[in-house]
Amino acid sequence: ILYSNARAHGVLEGIDVSPEFTAYEQDVEIQLLHELDRFPSVLNEAFEIQDPAKLVHYLRNLAEVFNSFYHKCPVQQADTKELKQSRTALIEGFVDVMEEGMDLLGIEPVEEL
Repeated sequence: ILYSNARAHGVLEGIDVSPEFTAYEQDVEIQLLHELDRFPSVLNEAFEIQDPAKLVHYLRNLAEVFNSFYHKCPVQQADTKELKQSRTALIEGFVDVMEEGMDLLGIEPVEEL
């Protein structure tokens, strides 16, 4: 979880476009988007049943999806500006969700390892 978050911060450091999700090429991009969208419902479920492990499992799975995205979808070498913007938006969304989840679990996020 920490490594994936640090990796995402590293990618964002060199980005020179504004994030906006408008295009995609790979199924893993949509998979990451759907996984990010699940965050509120996972939080609600974990709270209702008082089981923080639900959040831990979600964050671990989110990190795995992000790692697949990272390997298949280069940001700096994206074919179009729109694709670069979309991938940047996905990475920023990942960082936001991951860091909020870690904060709720008392884990301090790091930007580099």
